[in-house]
Parts: sequence; structure tokens; C-alpha cells
Amino acid sequence: MVSGRNLIFAMFILGAGLLGGYELVRQAATPHRATLIEDRGQETGIFHRLYRFRGDLYRIREGEKDPRSIGSMVVSMERSDGSAGATITRQRKGTVEDVHFLELAKNGPPTIVVITRDAEIGGYAECTAFHLEGDSFQAAPLEPLPEELLSRAVGRDEYAQKGAFIYRMIHLEQKDGSDPPIERKLFYDFKNQQWKIAE
Repeated sequence: MVSGRNLIFAMFILGAGLLGGYELVRQAATPHRATLIEDRGQETGIFHRLYRFRGDLYRIREGEKDPRSIGSMVVSMERSDGSAGATITRQRKGTVEDVHFLELAKNGPPTIVVITRDAEIGGYAECTAFHLEGDSFQAAPLEPLPEELLSRAVGRDEYAQKGAFIYRMIHLEQKDGSDPPIERKLFYDFKNQQWKIAE
């Protein structure tokens, strides 16, 4: 327990209404999993991974000539049938830390959640969701926390995946500096694009 600071566990559910009109896989269902084929970052120190999901290949990488602390991230897909794939490049602040594949649409393409971590003190993380629409990717950076939480956040967020959900732990300073820590659950409402406290 960190003295004078509040540890709050926040669960952000990446679910209903993601990028509009997708039917959620039921939580009880076993989602299709992505298979890591190659991880070049172990040799180069630059994030560069290749995954297979339902036969298609997905490559997520940082820009090859970019500095680690800031630059670009590239998400691309190669179809197993040889037809045209898709590529999108987005700016990033910080390094790419991890990638999660979520099966939110039945028998559809995955939603790829890319976690980036600020290299500065505090290590604040950001989360961007990519979804394939036809022959092109759509990117949806998640909205920030409500101001009352954001103003007290001290960084070092932690992310984990379970099934079709992404979980995130954030650390907040308690308003009066007292203990014990308060626990709350939050989820992300994609339809209204805002964080909400779970009941």
C-alpha cells in the first residue's frame, strides 16, 4: 500500500457499440485467439510483432526510423486468400507496449487494441482501438478519464485481457491523502464515448 495515495482498480469494458453496429460475442463464449507468429522486438528493441487471426496476418509495429519516445505506429493486415489487405499509420506519444485482439463481432475481423506508454516520468498509458471496415482500418482512440479521476491519476496504468474485455488498473491519489484505498469499477460506453462507473 502506498502511503498517502489511493489505489483504485478500474475495469474498462471494451464492448457494446464499438465503432458502431457490431454484435457482441457473449461473454461466456470462447473467443477466437490471435497467435503470435514473430516478435522482432526481442532483437531490435523496436516493437514489431506479427500475428495470425483466422488465417489472416496482422502486423503491428513502430516506425522503423522513429525515436522510441515519439513517432508512429503501423497496423497492417494481409488476407489469407491473397486479396488486398489494409494498412493504417497513426501518430503515437510513447512506446508501443502491448497488443490485444478482441473478438467483438461474431465471425468478423478482430478489434485490435494497442497500448502505448509515455516514456516520461509517470509512464501514462493510452489505448487505441483499430477495426477493419471493408478494405480499410478505422482507429478510435479512447476518451480520457473523467476530470475528477484524471486530475488525481499518478500513472503506471496496467492493462490485461480476459475474453472480449480489456481490464485496466489505474492509481489515484485520495482526496484527503488517507487510507485505506477505495475500489471502484468503471466501464467504457462506446455508444456515448464516455467512462461510467459500474454498478
